[in-house]
Amino acid sequence: MYHMLIVGAGYTGCAVTEHFRRKNQRVWAVARSAKYKERIECSGAVPVIADLTKPETLDALPQAHFIIICAAPDNRDAESYRKIYLEGIGNLLKARQKQPPPFLILYLSSTGVYGTAMEGWLDESSAPQPNTERAKILLQAEELVLHSGFPSAVFRLSGIYGPGRNRIVPLREGRWPEPGDDRYLNMIHLEDIVHAIPVLLNKAETGQIYLGVDDEPVLQSELCKWLAPHLGLRDFDKHLHLKTSARPKRYRNNKLKSLGYSFRFPTFREGYQSFLTETHG
Repeated sequence: MYHMLIVGAGYTGCAVTEHFRRKNQRVWAVARSAKYKERIECSGAVPVIADLTKPETLDALPQAHFIIICAAPDNRDAESYRKIYLEGIGNLLKARQKQPPPFLILYLSSTGVYGTAMEGWLDESSAPQPNTERAKILLQAEELVLHSGFPSAVFRLSGIYGPGRNRIVPLREGRWPEPGDDRYLNMIHLEDIVHAIPVLLNKAETGQIYLGVDDEPVLQSELCKWLAPHLGLRDFDKHLHLKTSARPKRYRNNKLKSLGYSFRFPTFREGYQSFLTETHG
């Protein structure tokens, strides 16, 4: 039995926690707020209420064979990013210096590190060009983890979707994409994140970065057109006012698949089909 420390109990963190408990691993899940305590306990994990921005709350974190960092700020401004991704993760890594090193720290990052100016097909060998303060912070956080002295790897995710977080409810409510540039959506189903993580924990090379995206980037317009008949929406062409983007950006997942991972939902079709029947999307 491995001891797992999941840092962050949001949408992804809770799913990861529940997965490892189903695999009968010993799991602690760190959350800033007690509002996540009941859900964590229901999964069979041990809740730890601690704030990454308050070092004194981190000293009591348990030893773990693996640490998965999936913390996220409550707000999307640069200062909130800095507090969690730089100050908070820095505090966590410093606190871990007092304990035996884990086998691996896996940091769940974002393809936001590439910035908004890049185009074409990108993979882990593509040098990020962060052109916003938030993107720069995301990249600095990756470097903080990779240069921490601990065995570590980064899992860069893009377009996380799944039950309760997808485009079905907005379309059902008549909320179509705002007029503007059509763009490629690079996505990964929550379940694929959850099942790829054990593969990374076992096979990832320390110091390496892996992209977490499915096999097929899809234009926003194409996804809406595919979903419309499944949702019984008519005359959808009248609602789509998107023009071809001048800067298409698509990501490859070859490196993750080279570890032997096989996607449960290789494209948006399988992913969305899996919960089209949900009442609340």
